[in-house]
Amino acid sequence: MYNWLKIGAFIVADRFLDPRLKGLLVLVAFWLMVKSLHGEYRSSVALSGYTQFLVTAALSKIGLYVLAFAAYVLTV
Repeated sequence: MYNWLKIGAFIVADRFLDPRLKGLLVLVAFWLMVKSLHGEYRSSVALSGYTQFLVTAALSKIGLYVLAFAAYVLTV
């Protein structure tokens, strides 16, 4: 009985994710790139101590996350 439920769940998940998989991969890759770039910026700020644009960088990162997610939702 439970094996049929597992198989059914996998089929439903596959049918749901199949048309969205490419967009999800692009979204995750973009988020990882933004996270990496922001981490590099924070490392350079920690070394230099120049914190003038730190808040702007953090808000820009959040804004890019939101814009990327909105673009994903609108295109899929």
